[in-house]
Amino acid sequence: MADGLIAGIAGAAVRLCRRAGRLRRVRIAGNVFASELLDAIHLRFAAAGAEVSSSYWSDAQLLSGLKTEGVAAMADMYIPRRAGQGGFFTSGSGPSELDLAVVLFGTPHTYSVQESAKRYPGGASGNLERLLAFSRRSSANFHGLRDSGIRLVLLDFPARNKTDELGLDYGRVMGIYSDATGLDYRRIRSNNRAAAGFFKGRREVRIACPRGTDLSFRLGPAEWSFEDCDLRREWMIQVPGGEAYVPPVRGSAEGVIISGPVFGNLLRISFRRGFVKAFEIEKKGGWRKVPNALVEEKQELAELGVGTNPCAEPVYTGPIFEKTFGTVHLGIGGNAFFGGSIKKSAHRDFLVLNPQVEADGDTFISNGQWRI
Repeated sequence: MADGLIAGIAGAAVRLCRRAGRLRRVRIAGNVFASELLDAIHLRFAAAGAEVSSSYWSDAQLLSGLKTEGVAAMADMYIPRRAGQGGFFTSGSGPSELDLAVVLFGTPHTYSVQESAKRYPGGASGNLERLLAFSRRSSANFHGLRDSGIRLVLLDFPARNKTDELGLDYGRVMGIYSDATGLDYRRIRSNNRAAAGFFKGRREVRIACPRGTDLSFRLGPAEWSFEDCDLRREWMIQVPGGEAYVPPVRGSAEGVIISGPVFGNLLRISFRRGFVKAFEIEKKGGWRKVPNALVEEKQELAELGVGTNPCAEPVYTGPIFEKTFGTVHLGIGGNAFFGGSIKKSAHRDFLVLNPQVEADGDTFISNGQWRI
């Protein structure tokens, strides 16, 4: 990893946190592939007088721990589990006090879930089942921190293995992350307010794209949420950040979204009366239905999200893809944590590139360009 890029990302992340005031007890957790970055963040907090603890792991250690120590213990090591006001549990410890948790969110393992499951002993199906259970338990821990008074930073950062899987140049991706993290966040905050301002009072939304997206739904009186990356006002931030998002009216989504390509495949997700009715993958120029939890668990459209970071790009290495200016994403699953009524811990986002976005007949985005 380039020292300059690492130092820049670490410095920008810590500056965003330090704006919140004095943070005395900091927890850092993530995969060893990013130890250089996590160590740099650790040192910066320690130099500022914080008491810092860390836990790192490799893919093999994570999968072994899921089998020997259990899903709950490994999830607690990854994302702290709330234990009363200001307290948290980590694997093998009693409750401790905490002001801030910094979690390498995008990639707790360095390959995709399916690839990680295949690459390590124990059988692909058993590893996959444990990784998915780990994801669900980690998500529950994440939601449990909301009312605890503990601030949370979800640090998105690319794993070399994942960029290789996707056929991306690692150095270029690193540069994107550095630019998207280190920009002037006042630009993001201004874009967030502009997006919400356009939709204020408008109800009927339609999203299309050149690949075939054609989805309609309604917006109600729900308030927009802003990813401003400001810990003075937000309990949780993502780094790099930049989006504005809102829950749609339940039961109103009709049509299809085309997202991806993810690992070489486009995805088509069909909605009827708000629910996911079909999940398809493009194969050899055609669409093939495949079993998917979004259908089996009767998941609903939960979010309209607008990317507002002008330095992000749609690389599928982590949540950075949904921050890309000129894109929208549709979230499926739970939304109670940002003002909706769907109380499910799982939540997945699907990006629409070069969208045409209209509300009550007025244009917000045309071919990926804002028109407001």
